Amino acid sequence: MRGNDTDGILVGTRICMVVYSYYPMDQRVRREAETLKENGALVQVICLRNEDEKRADTHNDISIHRVPLRIRRKGGYFVYFLRYFMFLFLSTLALTRLFLKHKYKVVHIHSLPDYLVFCAFVPKLFGSKIILDLHELMPEIFAAKFNLSMDSKQVQIAKALERASVRYSDFTITTSQIREKKLRERIQKKDIAVIMNLPKRNIYKQKDMTDFIKENDLKDSFIVSYVGRLDPVREVDVVIKAIKHIEYKIPNIVFIFCGTGEKEYIASLKSLIADLKLEKKVLLMGYVPQEDILSYVGISHVTICPYKFYPNLEGVLDGISSTKVFEYLLIPKPVIVADFPAMKREFKDLVSFYKSGDHESLGVKIFEVYKNEAESKKIAQRAQKILFKRYDPKKNEKKLVEIYRYLLSR
Repeated sequence: MRGNDTDGILVGTRICMVVYSYYPMDQRVRREAETLKENGALVQVICLRNEDEKRADTHNDISIHRVPLRIRRKGGYFVYFLRYFMFLFLSTLALTRLFLKHKYKVVHIHSLPDYLVFCAFVPKLFGSKIILDLHELMPEIFAAKFNLSMDSKQVQIAKALERASVRYSDFTITTSQIREKKLRERIQKKDIAVIMNLPKRNIYKQKDMTDFIKENDLKDSFIVSYVGRLDPVREVDVVIKAIKHIEYKIPNIVFIFCGTGEKEYIASLKSLIADLKLEKKVLLMGYVPQEDILSYVGISHVTICPYKFYPNLEGVLDGISSTKVFEYLLIPKPVIVADFPAMKREFKDLVSFYKSGDHESLGVKIFEVYKNEAESKKIAQRAQKILFKRYDPKKNEKKLVEIYRYLLSR
């Protein structure tokens, strides 16, 4: 069934997406792949292979080809680039092999890294259109990760790679207007557009949670929830400490967090839960499929979008948005967000803000929702109405389809 592709130009078009991430866990890649599929395209994805995943698979009619590599977040410069270059090498082999069989019309490369775009040199040589989808801006990420100045020699190299990557692509996509502006200032190129990180409503399904509530004795609980990746940047440890801080004020409080991450970090969270004697107050659900996220949000009283602020991350965070906030507001539920300038500009008085890294500040905000639950619900309903009018996911999907139609008609 075709959605936004009014003249059917996408019907039967073979597209390959390449991403240094896991599929279908990567939400942005999944949303874009399924939007194109709904408009008649034949989409395949090349991605990493996590433990217990098949080498070749399908999900919602998207063909998945996984290379034997997993994400490792630790290490210095050498390890950082070695992992990326290993994936560049493996994905080049995989893409070339698949291209000779399927003759893709478009190859859609997702960053990081931005220079992954060069894995598509064989398809480009034979006329395929190349899209570079910048989830993040590599120079800012590199500067933040290794605590470097934006004027440092290493970051200048990252900027040079970014320029080469963007110019090599036929079209470049990024996630926010701030990031688009930075790209245009650094690189003189016309074909750059923004596709925001907005939820795709038809992905989600709300299941009956009656048994879950009964099994975990949650009937009279005040439920706080977080769904997303578990790593130090998301400071889930701060949320756990906040629960402990206000436990005496909200005796029936329970924190549910759904997500996965590095084993070492999850082990540290479990240790923290044990040290604070919160085993009955914190439920670690592990990985939850995207389809089921709203089921857990739906039984919550307040949702959290935690994020740790690092001074050297300011350039990265300036362009950040949060798919999580929009997901929470699909229900809608009251949202508490880390107090980054970009978040404050975007959400203003439609959500509550806590001081990043401060569990006491977060505890105060949770307690405010608890004490003023009816008013908090009204704010969430108002936020849903305003934000989804301002940022319409359907228009976002239509814009992606229009970019493809533009490229394929050239």
